[in-house]
Amino acid sequence: MTDAFPIDGGELKVLSVLTSGYTPIEPPEGVSAMAFRTILSAIHGFYLHEGQMPQFDELLKLYPRIRKDTLLACWEHPSLSKALELRGMDWLVDNGLTIQQEHTIMALSDPTDKRSQAVILRNIGVSPTTFRTWMKNSLFNHRLNVASVANYHDFLPMARNALISEALDGKMPALELLFQITGEWSPETEAIGDLKAVMQTLIESVVRNVHDETIKRAILGDAEAALAALKLTKQNARALER
Repeated sequence: MTDAFPIDGGELKVLSVLTSGYTPIEPPEGVSAMAFRTILSAIHGFYLHEGQMPQFDELLKLYPRIRKDTLLACWEHPSLSKALELRGMDWLVDNGLTIQQEHTIMALSDPTDKRSQAVILRNIGVSPTTFRTWMKNSLFNHRLNVASVANYHDFLPMARNALISEALDGKMPALELLFQITGEWSPETEAIGDLKAVMQTLIESVVRNVHDETIKRAILGDAEAALAALKLTKQNARALER
């Protein structure tokens, strides 16, 4: 597995998720490269597992070998945020999510963008690994779902107008879908209607051609029972009555 935070000749480097290249990072004053690497690895591991940044006390509890004074020296240092940014992680957040996460939500929930999710993510500079990690974050996941549902409802009037326009042009798929929505037609009612017509033709043939009254009553009784056994929903029954 590739080391995201290697130390080469005493110099700490960070592997960028965007360029796949290594960038040297200077630890905060008084913090060794090895200690800084331990802190970066701990934060990075927590983020990949939980999909969100750890709290200060939470990190100390999970990683007892990290000294509190060392973590305090790194916590708000620019080197920490720069190193995490290279790994696709924004240390500073706004309303629980980073600006990049908010931008990703807006891009992915746009119903007018017909590109695939992979293409959209690549275009805005978010790697698949980063996105999968974000999806573990319950807040990010929730915000993405809320935005998608909201845009779906906003898009419904345009979708309805497009359907009506297609139906007015006489296009059968649009007409069939429109009548299904209104309950005036469905493939099920059409099939049941055809079956009833065939049954009615058979009954009329029996009445005309079978002269033995006992046999005729038996056949007609079976036919009536078969018709009664047809299961119609209320919607289908209303359609057949028209």
